[in-house]
Amino acid sequence: MLSKLASYDSPQAMARLIEQGDAGLDKLAAAGSAYIRTKLREEGFFRRVIQPVKVTRDDPDVNKSENHDTLVMIKEIEPDSSAFSINFRGEVEQQMIRGERLSMAFHSIESIEFFKTTQELLAYDMPITKILENNIVKDIEAVEDRTFLVYAETGIQVLQTNAYAQPFNRTELSTGAIKSYTMCKSELALTGTITDNMDVTYIQKGDVFTLAQSYTKHQIKMEKVLIHQDDWLNYGRQTAIELGDSTAAEIAVNGYTYNKLAGYKTIRTIKDSILRQGNMYGFATSGDEGGDNFLGYFGVLEPVTMWTERRRGRNIHFGAWETICAGLMARGCRKMEFYQGSVVTQGGQTPDANYTDRIPMSEEAMFETKDLEHYPEVKQY
Repeated sequence: MLSKLASYDSPQAMARLIEQGDAGLDKLAAAGSAYIRTKLREEGFFRRVIQPVKVTRDDPDVNKSENHDTLVMIKEIEPDSSAFSINFRGEVEQQMIRGERLSMAFHSIESIEFFKTTQELLAYDMPITKILENNIVKDIEAVEDRTFLVYAETGIQVLQTNAYAQPFNRTELSTGAIKSYTMCKSELALTGTITDNMDVTYIQKGDVFTLAQSYTKHQIKMEKVLIHQDDWLNYGRQTAIELGDSTAAEIAVNGYTYNKLAGYKTIRTIKDSILRQGNMYGFATSGDEGGDNFLGYFGVLEPVTMWTERRRGRNIHFGAWETICAGLMARGCRKMEFYQGSVVTQGGQTPDANYTDRIPMSEEAMFETKDLEHYPEVKQY
């Protein structure tokens, strides 16, 4: 279906599709749905951290909520685990759940409706695949990825401040007032003059192992890391002493081409408005490849579906929606920071200056950037 949509990229092919009337629009919607789903799977990092699972109304885990007239998905979790039911409608609104079951509400994410006249489609230089990517894919990705990362960051901060109720910066670490629990500082952030600023240092090989070791005290294994593309590229700045002669020589010619860091699966992103440079997140096993699930769930009740409609004869309207639910177990998440300052706001802590440079942008700020022209509507299903 992905190649099918690409076959409509020429004005001539689009003209033939438009001539078919509603049948042609149905073909476009079907091909567009497949294209959007593929792009989300390949480029949305939430879907690579926790693999989405298709669910139906007949699934025994899907039930009518006791608190509202909508559906929820209920999953068993480890007793006394701290977990979030992710609310895709905005900022984190609820406390973490402690218990043996996690109830996750379904949310419908709907892109902004947009349209082109038939004349515009016939004359448009930009292919239809690019139109959908700019107007739908980026919107839905932004909701999924940003909301997931905000919840992960919140859970990490809550557990860290529950253990040590102080700012997590170089000063507090140097005095011994606090220790790393779910948050870590990088090797280079812990050297040199103490500034507690947000300047990003280069990642070192040992930083990945330090992040992985933060799990062992809880008898959990780290499975994968999420890292900003620029921090990934900085990994190649290490010398032959750190990397070894053969690896350093290969990087000098081809760059760092591996898909792992220190043996851990690595997810890279250039979404700078969501994952800010200077942060590397670790995630426990999610059961995607068998084994225990210490991370969370991602259920898809209605996969991304594109719709098309002709109005007033010549206006072709487009849009897409999906219905999903998700839950996140806080202890499955860890964080490595490549800067000295504290971004912690949980537990009544005051972050250091310019901390907003190192946390996901607000929805309002993302709206003002070129990354997003508009933000989708999110409703509880």
